[in-house]
Amino acid sequence: MFDKFFRHRAINAFLKRRKNCILPDISKYPAVALLMDETQYPKLKSVETLLYRLFLMKRCHFYVIFNELPENVPSNDKVTFITKNDFNFFGKFNGAALSSLTSEHYDFIADMSGRKSELLVEEYVMSVLKTPFRIAFGKSSKALFDLVIDSKSDDMTVKIEALHKYLLMLSGK
Repeated sequence: MFDKFFRHRAINAFLKRRKNCILPDISKYPAVALLMDETQYPKLKSVETLLYRLFLMKRCHFYVIFNELPENVPSNDKVTFITKNDFNFFGKFNGAALSSLTSEHYDFIADMSGRKSELLVEEYVMSVLKTPFRIAFGKSSKALFDLVIDSKSDDMTVKIEALHKYLLMLSGK
């Protein structure tokens, strides 16, 4: 109960102080971050390969939301796992998790997750990450995102190809 109240408050504070969005120039080797859930994690390597092929990125990072982190998940410098342990009693990030999430800057962040039950957690994570451009795929809180792509498919490769297409159209290429 408390966690929802404080997360809503943090998201609303973010929306009040938010600046204008800056469209990323994908031809200049962008730094990209993706937010995904635990069901999409096994497809990480194929998604990363597709991202590097389409966007010619200089850096890519994945934020994966897990309910409980399994023991057999290998650690990687390109992946940050977000679990219930990263939140304090009030539902906000604890100090270590918050500093690791806010230490990097990205040209754009895309919320690829398909979770419906923990939408508030995803929105809170998206409000904490540093970027001038936020992208979502059919999410309910459109005020938080700069670009919302209506995607009927849950397939991540289809979403990434659509994302690439829309960013090319918006940049005039």
